[in-house]
Amino acid sequence: MYWLTSLCLRGVPRHSVAVRCYCSTRDPGGAVRVRFAPSPTGDLHLGSLRTLLCNYVFAKQNNGKLILRIEDTDTKRTVEGAVERMADILNWTGLLPDEGPVAGDFGPYRQSERLHHYQHYTKQLLAAGHAYPCFCTAEELSKKRNAGQHGYDGTCRQLTPEQQAEKLSSGLSHTVRIKIPEGCSVSFVDVVLGAKELSLHEDQVLLKSDGMPTYHLANVVDDWLMNISHVIRGKEWVTSTGLHLHLYKAFGWAPPQFAHLPLLLRPDGNKLSKRQGDSFVSHYRNEGYRVGPLLGLVSGMDCVTGHAEKKLYTLPEIIASFDLSRESDVVLDTEVVNRLQEYHIRNILLVPCAERDHLLEDFRVELKRALAGRQLEDIPPERWSDAYLIEAMKELARRDELLRKMADIGSYFLVEPVLTEAEFSKGVFKHFDAKSWAALCGSLEGLADWSSDSVLTCIKSVQKGLKIPLKNVMVALRVCIMGRESGCGVAPVCFLIGKSSTVSRLRRYENQIHFGPS
Repeated sequence: MYWLTSLCLRGVPRHSVAVRCYCSTRDPGGAVRVRFAPSPTGDLHLGSLRTLLCNYVFAKQNNGKLILRIEDTDTKRTVEGAVERMADILNWTGLLPDEGPVAGDFGPYRQSERLHHYQHYTKQLLAAGHAYPCFCTAEELSKKRNAGQHGYDGTCRQLTPEQQAEKLSSGLSHTVRIKIPEGCSVSFVDVVLGAKELSLHEDQVLLKSDGMPTYHLANVVDDWLMNISHVIRGKEWVTSTGLHLHLYKAFGWAPPQFAHLPLLLRPDGNKLSKRQGDSFVSHYRNEGYRVGPLLGLVSGMDCVTGHAEKKLYTLPEIIASFDLSRESDVVLDTEVVNRLQEYHIRNILLVPCAERDHLLEDFRVELKRALAGRQLEDIPPERWSDAYLIEAMKELARRDELLRKMADIGSYFLVEPVLTEAEFSKGVFKHFDAKSWAALCGSLEGLADWSSDSVLTCIKSVQKGLKIPLKNVMVALRVCIMGRESGCGVAPVCFLIGKSSTVSRLRRYENQIHFGPS
């Protein structure tokens, strides 16, 4: 499969990333194991696609493995069908995991099926004095927040072991909180962001009152048990890393290396929001974008400047040139992805490959949708052929990048457009009279050598004799041939649909055209 993208990420550090004041990271010479760990709380976001792409390529580059883990412990926000839709998107992108819910030696890969692990390691923290039960109710905590309290005040941390035991024996509902030492700070070196120092202030909840773990506990426990060597995730998780490293210290475990990816921003500089529909992968897929341009969009858009052609990278080439360190945010410019889409389609159409076969099949599906209500059985079989559709798509891709739009606009490659009275009374034909129009049609009808060049030469020759501006001639021809005033070049379309179809379209409405001034 060919993908048009440069990935635009730089440098994969080969050194061990030290965690100052804690313990060194896992053996840098060990096997690379990374994970993509989405929550089924909605459809896959472009930011998540970026995270998946970077994890996938990093794993392949280092002969490692990509693990898919479903973080579904937030039952209140879980959306039905989200996991199935995500699996469909992963299949579409081709960025498939080596391990996950389907198969693997470190399962289960759904956190909702791993609750016994979280409860076991919570007991371990309690026994070692690194955590404590908290009996504060949601109402009490809310009241304190409304009174201006910032963060948890450590009320239950002050309970004696006897007081804790008494409350537990009475069956009081409780959470479990991590015990953060006063003045605690964590220093570490991020693969992407460099040296970071974070201060920890609040005793965060690790295990909720319903027995479900919070993200922090489940994340650390699973990464350890699944032998994750590198945590590659969005920069928004940097602030959580301090707590995670503190948990690694509490457990006595060597942490993985951390790499926090820059943000995806809109052209106005604002962070990409999940509240906006065009932030989801499904939006681009439904609009007809191909996988390659979309990966180019999320990987970094400085791979295209102006209208210059760029290399069409294969996945092995992307893996070979991948570089994890990047220090600037990525701006999502739809003009760039449209340009990538155009390059992608035009290049894919040049050589036989599986991606071209998929592209043509998708285009046929869109054409049939666009032609709903027309007699498809009347369309000559050769117009459904690969060779014919490839040439049609080459022309359409010059003006429209998306298959859906290409099919809506380009149905004239298969059938004659249906024109209304309004099309003939807009002044498009005001430069013609019946005689001059007949002359133009007759010249094309009598053309022996039917090629794009010969058609254009014929049109220009007649146009000069009639002393009608070439632009106006082309607009009038385009309306009759394509049913629209703008679009593909007239000569290439005439060549593709053939002389018979071209002349038929020009003659069909001859008696309905409003010649002369409108």
